[in-house]
Amino acid sequence: MSTYTPEQMERRQKSKWMPVQAFLAPVQFFIFFVSLALIIRFLFTGNGFFIANVSVLVKVTVLWIMAVTGAFWEKDVFDHYAFAKEFWWEDFFSTFVLISHSLYVVGLFLHWSEPTLAYVALVAYLTYCINAYQFVRKYVINRRKLKNSGYTIAGDVPWS
Repeated sequence: MSTYTPEQMERRQKSKWMPVQAFLAPVQFFIFFVSLALIIRFLFTGNGFFIANVSVLVKVTVLWIMAVTGAFWEKDVFDHYAFAKEFWWEDFFSTFVLISHSLYVVGLFLHWSEPTLAYVALVAYLTYCINAYQFVRKYVINRRKLKNSGYTIAGDVPWS
């Protein structure tokens, strides 16, 4: 997992998509936790599928918005919309995350049973957790590098 070159850090900081990603990432994380709780509640009680389903669809929507805006961000930073050498593993695992989340929507349209959809969502959320780990790890490494180089970090709270 490589970090950014000084030129890439500069482009990263100037990208208009960086604040979008910095805002949506924690929003998606919050949606994930709420949705996960709702899915688990449904699986244990058999109740609440409608709200769990809505939460998964919101999660899928935000994920796709992040994927599209992330592609624009990656173009700004690495001059590739996807699979830039420096971001290859993140994109590789993101592909599985997108496929697994989209499979939920396909299953919904194919009228899979509610428990089956809930388990598909859990598998999708597992792929999300693996992917989130690698993004957070890279974020922490690069945050230190950016701060040590005197950059301000997009998404930092100005009064902290």
